[in-house]
Amino acid sequence: MREGWQRRREMLMVQERCLFEWQNMVAGASRKGYASEDELQWDSYKIIDKQLQQEWLESIEKRKMIARPKGSKRAPKIA
Repeated sequence: MREGWQRRREMLMVQERCLFEWQNMVAGASRKGYASEDELQWDSYKIIDKQLQQEWLESIEKRKMIARPKGSKRAPKIA
């Protein structure tokens, strides 16, 4: 019985490995596309996220550089 379970585990591991290799092949083929298409960037989300973070940091620095008028912007308190 143990040998049967061992063979079953080995068979499942082989199937899983084949599935993983097949997924990688499909992903690689879809990334490369056809002969006339450009190769896709799979990490485009990370690239755009870094760009947006950089732009956000630059906008914060710009706001810090702008001179602010002296005094309070609050309306005077009415008693």
